[in-house]
Amino acid sequence: MTTAAPARYHKYDDHEDFRPLCFLFPDQAQGAPAQLHTLAWTDPAREVLWRLDQALRPGYMPTRSLNTLLELHVPGLQRVARRLGTAERESGVLAWADGEDQGALFKGAMKAVARWTNGTLTAACQGREDTEQLTAVLEDFKTLYRERRLLTVKPERGPVYDWKAASNGTTEPGTGLSYPALADAVARQLEGREVFPGLGPVRRIVPNHAQATAELISAPIRENVREPFSLVLSLRVLTLPTFPRPLVALDLHKRRWVSELKANPRNGSVTGYVFGVGESTAHPFTISAEKGAYTVNGEFKELANAYDLDLTADGTATLHQRSDRAEVLVNLRAGYGKHRIEAGVPERDKIDALDQARAHLETLGFQPWADVTEVGTKNSAPTETAFVDIDDEKAQADRVETWLTRTRQMLPQQHRAGSVLLIAYHPSCEADARLAQDTVQRVLGDLVHVAVVGLPDDVHGLRDDLPGARLGARARARQRVEAWKPLVDLVRDTNERDGVIGVLVLAPRTYPSRTSPDGKLRGEDKINKRVARNVIARRGRAPVQYLLPPNPEEEDPARDFRMRLHNAWMHLVWGHHGNIDEISENAQRLFLLEEDAQRLFPRETRPEVLLGFTAIQRNRKKGENDRSFVALSFRVWLRGARVEAAFAYEDDAKTLQVTPWQSLRETLLDVAAKSPLNLNTDAKSGVRQHQYQEFVFNAIQAEVTAGRRPLVMVDSTHAVRLWPWLADIRVDPGNVGFDALNKRNMQVPWQKAGLRLVRIRQDNAPQVVTDKYVRYDDIDTGEIHRVHAPTWLAAKLLRVGGCQVPTYFSFGSKLTFRGKRGVSCYRSTPAFKENRKKGEKAEKHAGRSVHVRADKDRPPFTQHRSTPNPVEISVLLAQPQDDVDRVAEFVESLRSGYGHHSDWTNLPLPLFFERVVREYIADFDDPDLDEDPDDDDAN
Repeated sequence: MTTAAPARYHKYDDHEDFRPLCFLFPDQAQGAPAQLHTLAWTDPAREVLWRLDQALRPGYMPTRSLNTLLELHVPGLQRVARRLGTAERESGVLAWADGEDQGALFKGAMKAVARWTNGTLTAACQGREDTEQLTAVLEDFKTLYRERRLLTVKPERGPVYDWKAASNGTTEPGTGLSYPALADAVARQLEGREVFPGLGPVRRIVPNHAQATAELISAPIRENVREPFSLVLSLRVLTLPTFPRPLVALDLHKRRWVSELKANPRNGSVTGYVFGVGESTAHPFTISAEKGAYTVNGEFKELANAYDLDLTADGTATLHQRSDRAEVLVNLRAGYGKHRIEAGVPERDKIDALDQARAHLETLGFQPWADVTEVGTKNSAPTETAFVDIDDEKAQADRVETWLTRTRQMLPQQHRAGSVLLIAYHPSCEADARLAQDTVQRVLGDLVHVAVVGLPDDVHGLRDDLPGARLGARARARQRVEAWKPLVDLVRDTNERDGVIGVLVLAPRTYPSRTSPDGKLRGEDKINKRVARNVIARRGRAPVQYLLPPNPEEEDPARDFRMRLHNAWMHLVWGHHGNIDEISENAQRLFLLEEDAQRLFPRETRPEVLLGFTAIQRNRKKGENDRSFVALSFRVWLRGARVEAAFAYEDDAKTLQVTPWQSLRETLLDVAAKSPLNLNTDAKSGVRQHQYQEFVFNAIQAEVTAGRRPLVMVDSTHAVRLWPWLADIRVDPGNVGFDALNKRNMQVPWQKAGLRLVRIRQDNAPQVVTDKYVRYDDIDTGEIHRVHAPTWLAAKLLRVGGCQVPTYFSFGSKLTFRGKRGVSCYRSTPAFKENRKKGEKAEKHAGRSVHVRADKDRPPFTQHRSTPNPVEISVLLAQPQDDVDRVAEFVESLRSGYGHHSDWTNLPLPLFFERVVREYIADFDDPDLDEDPDDDDAN
């Protein structure tokens, strides 16, 4: 029996396009969504609800079940308000819904409120000392219901398509509802339709906020995957500076369904969903984790009644519930469960979803937006790692010697001779600390002295096992500060005597419980690392970096540990001290070499310094508390390649204080010493804006006066609240306005002084995918197979068309990411491979490699996937001779190429160092500290 030879193919790159994952709002919308209505409490109802809220507990009205009841009973419900209008300061708006039958909306809302009143609300008022008073207030509420004076339903006037142009040409919402209503209109158009090929209709998730986002979710994917998950399509409404229409961006991610929850969880919550059979929405509910157990919240009771599910208070009992009418799914949250499929969605699935959505949105006039063009750059990022290949002589000779030479040159410039790197270890990590010490000493020799010391007791571990387990965050923090005293005293004494480069803390992320015999590992008290960084910096005057011990689950734990040790060393020794040795190479390439300098800036207009301004959002508070901001600035001397920093805060006398320019190390240590700190806390008074604008203006003006022609970058992500001119609808290069400073316009004097101004913004631009095809031509028959193989963008700079202000999307390189192109996370995809066996040379035909079709298609790709998110760069002020593309290229170059960071950074230098300073701001002394667990970065 003979076997036919496999067909052989030549491989060619075929069609390739940049595809932003977004749609353009049409000039003239075709058709219109159903009439939008606002459901709101009447004024008498708001007054009674406020009395109930105060009597129960301010800010803790049991509205979760009412949220779910509205989803179940109000036809066309689009979204609900965050606290359903029950807070005193809110407008009283309960929800928004579309539809022509106003009576049906009112009837559904009244039914939902009646069930809430007779159920959850009544139960909350019972069994209390003041039950009689609460019962009286509750009766007033019921009276309003009987008299039909509880709710109003009013039609809104076209907020979805009510967009206009601001004075600078930027699209501007016509009403306060335009942003969320546009997201909802698109979501409603996609609801119940197939967006992910082969997965059937998507369900809409009713938002419980007024942000410009909406979500749709697929049916659970179970075939050909190890554990079930769904695909989620998030819609975001975006604007760009001086761009005339809004964009609707598509973001895709997975929602992974767990089969079991982690035993003895830390305090927090996870989210479950009920998928009703034949419905086009999915209903979320919460499962709370407290005191080592899971309990369901009020939403599930209403869902269980509606879908014939089992009523239970046990959160783990909901995991596998299913009835003839619905099934229950619980979402994975880190620390509460495990899943064998990793996060992220491949580019193939994103492009296919974009094309599917396009077919459904064309009836409204929406079209995919793709007005971006590539700007050629020379930017790249370093990849050397010195500690990883310590035992590989060839690697040492080829790649490490350059690193060592640079390190030998830079260490004496940054740290005095005899300075100590202190490795402080948890008792479980002593051997790992010795390995780290040996690695550093073997690589660096006598360049640095490495000392190893154990951590004090009671500074790391589980909350229940440490002193003050039942105390609040501030009280626990004070106890940790005292526990750190022995090590802090050692750091301070060593620092005064020899100098301390930094403290490398080697500690696990999870710990066994001292009180529970099950031996399971649990996450430690989240306050611990915050206290450690702050107290060592504040009292010991030394920077801190955390390092996790070797991970036995890694293929090569020692190599992985050395890689992370290298990264920790670079962050601690260079990053926390503001060393940017390699930026001088970028500056030289772009500024000093004649062939490049002339294409970028004329010699007489080249900047001498970079200035960067941002505002640190210190912490996100619960309830109605306002967020706090700290003003921060950086200065980089391009020829000297050094970073300085300064910050502004309001002292006890309510006076703005600005620190002098000093090294990054001294700045972050001073931030630790002075925090908690803040600008003016009364945001409504305008004082905070005046303080921030004065801080920015004075710093820039000082450089202008000195004739240094600064290139100024402002991260508007948070600073826009303090300097509103940075907003899309206000930015105007012809009027660089400081409204809080007597409406001062600096456009003319700054341009004459040689200044350049660039706005940086994060988390606003859509993702962009390279939509690529690969062609395989049969060598013998000429038959063509085209394989769809979209891929991510790496180290690309794209210019946005249609903006009067030059605007760019900058995509960093994913150097640490490897993955197949053209794969799907839920479908098999065709595979071709070179026609050779292991160890053989590739077969050639007509000078090209020969490929054959693989025996099997590629299975679904379930490993980690991360499509880079672009950073937005807008050149707000340039010099007349400038090529603005080159200005953007230089700003992008500042996202890579400095020694302590081996990959691209989110923000360009010097704004990147904001993340370093942020670590040292104490928020554990804040009475409104958010107790939700956070993700602490550790190498």
